[in-house]
Amino acid sequence: MTGAWRPLLAVGVGGAAGTLLRFSLSAYALEHFAALTFLATLCANCLGAGLAGYLVARRLKSLYHAFLVTGFCGGFTTFSFFSLEMLVLFQRAPHWMLAYAGASITLWLVFATLGHRLGQPRAA
Repeated sequence: MTGAWRPLLAVGVGGAAGTLLRFSLSAYALEHFAALTFLATLCANCLGAGLAGYLVARRLKSLYHAFLVTGFCGGFTTFSFFSLEMLVLFQRAPHWMLAYAGASITLWLVFATLGHRLGQPRAA
């Protein structure tokens, strides 16, 4: 395998792992908390944002970055499902859609910032 394929493979394998974990989280939430499944999306996106912020601050080698940040975090988080949830909330309760959107974006930024701060190298 030539070196050009290594980052693509890393993103694919990382994405598959993140997607499987995300699916498992959603399946668990659907089975145990059917009325609150949107919280699984919120949790996944917050955790993924925090982990991505942490990993970016660690300045990983490009192959690890491809696997963990682009692949795993990209597969674990989901903007498309968040968008679908927004549509459903808009149809059922527009005021909750606005609250969910505002809370989500705020929390994603908070988690990404915290992760980035935690990932910063410490001065000795």
